[in-house]
Amino acid sequence: MSPKFPLPDSPAAAALDVLSDVNDALRHARMLHPSFRSVMEAEAAIREEIDELTQAIRAGYASAAPLATTLCMRTEALHLAAMAVKFLVDCPENPDA
Repeated sequence: MSPKFPLPDSPAAAALDVLSDVNDALRHARMLHPSFRSVMEAEAAIREEIDELTQAIRAGYASAAPLATTLCMRTEALHLAAMAVKFLVDCPENPDA
């Protein structure tokens, strides 16, 4: 019997796991803030997540607890991805519309 694809340890399976986590982060974000009211609000939210990810990455270089900082970086990256998806869903293709 041949194995089913993607294998659990394959890059495709890992990507599906990450996308599931992004979806969870997006659901949580939508509970707090249902939709962006403008592209400017979306930009501010995305910039905030970029800043938080940057801080987590910089803290990781100075940390004696690599697992904790890795989890923090991953969490912030998921938040950033969720905000990017939220932007794509909430904001019109024409920002002047």
